Amino acid sequence: MLAEHLTWKRVEEYLRRRDDVIIPVGSTEEHGYHLPLSTDTIIAFELAKVVGERLGILVMPSIPYGVCRHTASYPGTTGVGFDSLRDFVQDILDDLWGKGFKVFYLITGHAGSAHKVALREAGRSLVVKGAEVYVIDPYELKISDLLEEKAPSFPGHADEVETSLMLYLRREFVDEKKIADELPELERFRLTEERPTASGVFGRPTLASREKGERIFNRMVDEVIKIIRSRETS
Repeated sequence: MLAEHLTWKRVEEYLRRRDDVIIPVGSTEEHGYHLPLSTDTIIAFELAKVVGERLGILVMPSIPYGVCRHTASYPGTTGVGFDSLRDFVQDILDDLWGKGFKVFYLITGHAGSAHKVALREAGRSLVVKGAEVYVIDPYELKISDLLEEKAPSFPGHADEVETSLMLYLRREFVDEKKIADELPELERFRLTEERPTASGVFGRPTLASREKGERIFNRMVDEVIKIIRSRETS
């Protein structure tokens, strides 16, 4: 149930029955030569949409910007500051709380550490008021058994997982002729303004496939539903 397609009266009717809501959070960020800047937002939105449909939960419009530090030097990446994201999300949560929503699921398609901390800090402001807030990073769910690349020593980006998901969700946006592997060469613990790789890929997207993307996506949907149902039955 997508809020952006509803009238205010239908949202009012929803609030008579339920008080939970899903908010997809993405980013506008480079994803190599083969994936669009909207990759994180597309994945978060599609995951939220399917989970919302299966559980009957309202899904708010996606937030298309995030904190993007490691990819900030690539043209096209358009990030916001930590405080800006925290305060913006907090304002949205506060407004929804004022309308009667009590349970919030933030599903993030962008897995940057500062980005996720900003979302958690935004949520804490409502937790003290009595709300329940969940920040769900689907890349932290149980999907490793579906992958060929096991436990890389660096955070993946435009890699096997994201490329597979995009081949399944939005194949028309994937430039398959430009898929190429590239691994970061800079030391893991070095702070730098340099681009970690020439292409913006951190991983092995050549391992990706549409079929793998379907399996990963369905697993993510199932795992998020488990999280929500476990909360509802606890």
